[in-house]
Amino acid sequence: MLVLNFLVYVFIDVIAWGNGQLAGILFLAPVILFPIVVFFAKHMAISKADKFFKSEWDVFMKKIKWSNSAVLTVIFFILLALNDGKSS
Repeated sequence: MLVLNFLVYVFIDVIAWGNGQLAGILFLAPVILFPIVVFFAKHMAISKADKFFKSEWDVFMKKIKWSNSAVLTVIFFILLALNDGKSS
């Protein structure tokens, strides 16, 4: 599931390069950020109670969901900043 999620980000980046250099560079951010955020998710998003009461699969899925949310939030704010300059 982790590899599949990463491959989806790579696939989206490859498609984005077809739309232009700016889009390609923008969608390169998740490819770089996702592994970093997954690494930090075990310290920030997973509590000791989660590890005790939930199955390993549920803990893993929580880590993936948290990582995707963080990466997509960063992309959203980058897009918002880029579009803010164009709307003036």
